[in-house]
Order: sequence, then structure tokens, then C-alpha cells
Amino acid sequence: GFDLTHVYGLTEVDGPAAEIAMHAAASGQLSRAFTANVEAAEGAVRMAGYDEAAHHYEEALALIESAPEGVDVVGLVVAAADAVLTTGHLYRSLALLREQQDQLSPGAPVDDRARLLLAIGSTAFYAGLDAEAAEASAESLRLIGDARTVLRAEAEALGARIASDLRNDDEALERGELAAAIAEQLGAVHVVADVTATLTRLVARSGGADLDKARLRYADLVATSRTDGNIVGELRGLHNLAFVLYNAGELDEAETAFRSAMDRAKKTGRAWAPYGFDGRAFSAIICYVRGRWDDALELSNVGPEAPMLAAAILLGGSLQVAAGRGDLAALAHEPSLRAYWEADIALAVHSGASLIDLHGDAGDLHASQAVHDDLVETLERVWDGGRFAARLRLSGLMLGQFASAAPRL
Repeated sequence: GFDLTHVYGLTEVDGPAAEIAMHAAASGQLSRAFTANVEAAEGAVRMAGYDEAAHHYEEALALIESAPEGVDVVGLVVAAADAVLTTGHLYRSLALLREQQDQLSPGAPVDDRARLLLAIGSTAFYAGLDAEAAEASAESLRLIGDARTVLRAEAEALGARIASDLRNDDEALERGELAAAIAEQLGAVHVVADVTATLTRLVARSGGADLDKARLRYADLVATSRTDGNIVGELRGLHNLAFVLYNAGELDEAETAFRSAMDRAKKTGRAWAPYGFDGRAFSAIICYVRGRWDDALELSNVGPEAPMLAAAILLGGSLQVAAGRGDLAALAHEPSLRAYWEADIALAVHSGASLIDLHGDAGDLHASQAVHDDLVETLERVWDGGRFAARLRLSGLMLGQFASAAPRL
């Protein structure tokens, strides 16, 4: 955390920190307002009120010029970005971190630069920006050097996670094992959980362990993370287990794991955060695949509290149901969904595939092909999409539309 209470002397007598922050700012006591906003943010995090925490952290950052001497600005920015990320606003979180990176002085301490790079790399990873994540990870390791510190373990763990995502399994294994060794030596349990999830994913993907062993390893990780109070580790364990099961064709068990992540995230204030929100989104996808289309739509129906990107991802998934039912009215969502294609690859693929079929059903082959071609270009430009199996799916759908149209052309 980023608790400044002991530094600035806030006490229960002072009253609720949020109220102090508001009155202090209104009366021009900017240093006190800064301090109270930080305390209010910390209190909100302890109560899993991440929306409120993000608000107070950002208020504090706006008053950073009035902060008392010696404030850990990088720590404050990283805490603020984490709160914003947890509310589901990935790109706003990344913008906060990038802005601070631009403002760092050339003589800033190495650890400050490394901490900021690690936060950027991790957030970019969540946003699917693998190239930026890999660059940030490599630069952080260059700065940290060979010292066996918690920061080094975190950097190696992030590198392992990114390499695994890019299917560079040998690199992921080497980095993951090094991160685990350092973390275990230093008692950094949050890093151990992170690396365990990555290494288990590698083993399950390589076929080196059967499904039962993967289940047990992830169950142990989830249980240990919960005991340690590491909610991110717990959610990631459920998330990875769900995908192992999904890829093995065990869709009922996969849905159970995804829904467990969704429910646990909701109870801990992380409904829109990475892994927690994925639980909802991919539960809906499984319902679509299984033909339980009403259930898929129910999961996709969220209120106005949902972040815009999250709502768009769910809408993009639900468009598959519309395409399956021939509901051409869903074409009205095309402009808003296409505006998010560069922000989320699952949204792009699911909505694009659906739009190909919806335009085909409407008898507009040219519009189908335009969607296909634009989506392929986006996949190649943003996500190196030449390697994606989605290309086969999209090509198959387009060929199907050509075949359907051939008799009338």
C-alpha cells in the first residue's frame, strides 16, 4: 500500500479523510488536502472501494506540487494506476503511468524507473499490448541488474508471463524458475503465486502433465493465494485453470472456474478488473458455444456502472447470438464496436465474425468482405494477427458467405 498516515499525522480525531480532503481543498489547505486524499484512497482500498480509491488518488496527484517533502511520487502513481486498473479502466491506468514516466527527471533513482517500468509492463500485458509489455520488462531488468531482490523477482516473473503469452516457452520457463528461486528465498509470496501460475500453464500446454494434475496444481495455487490474501493470484489461478479446461473441451468445468472468478471478483470489488471481468466475459462465450444463448445474453447485460470498454466487450460477444438468430437490428451496433477493435482482441474477433454473417444475412456481400478485410488488417497491425487461429475462422466465414451468395450472382 501507500499509507502516509504515520508520516502526516492523521488521526481518528480528524474525522473521515474524504471529508477532510474536501474541506481542506476548498479552504486552500492544499498540503493537508493532498495528505487526506491519500489517506482516503488507502481506506477505500482496504474496503475494496476501488472507484472511490481511484478518485482520491487522482485528486492527490492533482495536488502533487503541494505534497510534503519526501513523498514517494512513483509509489503514489503506481498505487493510483492500480486502483484505476482495478475499476476496469486499463488505458486510463496506462496513461497515468506513461505520463509519470515522461515527467521523471534524468537523475531519478534507478528503482523509481524500474518500478514504473514494471507497472507499465504489467498493465500493457493486461491490455494485450505484448510488444510494449516486453520492452518495459526488458528495460526494467537492464536497470535492476543481477541483484537478487524482490524487484528483480517481480521483473523476471513479468518477463516469464509475457514470454508465455507469446509462446516463447523456453524463455518463459527459464525466467519463471529464476523468479521463483529468488522469490522463495526472499519470502515474496505474491511473486511465487504469479510464477506458479505461469509455470503450471506451461506444463499444461506442453502436455507434460495430465488434466488431473493441472487441476490439483491450480487448486493449490488458488487455496494458497486465498490464505495469503492475494486476490490477484487467486483470480489468476481460476482464470488459467478455466482456460486449461476450455482447451481440453471440458466446457462445464471451465464455466464453473470462470464463474468462480467472476463471483469472487464481485465480492472483492474487482468485478471489472483483469481476470475477474474475464470470468464474466468468457462464461458468456461458453454459454454461446453451448447454445445457451439466453444465458449468454443475461451475462452480457450489465448496467451503466460498467466501464465502456467492458460493456463493449460484452456487447461484442453478445453479437454472436444476434448473428446466430439472424437479428439484423444488431447491425446498428457496428460503428460503436468497430471503434474498440484496437482496444481488445476478443472484442474485435467476436464482433467482426458476427458482423460478417449479419451483413451476409442482409444480402450485402461487399459489406461482409469489408468487415473481414478491415479486421484482418487490424489484427495484423495491432496484434501480429498473421499468427492467430482467428484468421482461419474469419476466412471460413467469408468463404461461407461467398458460397451462399454464388447462386444468385
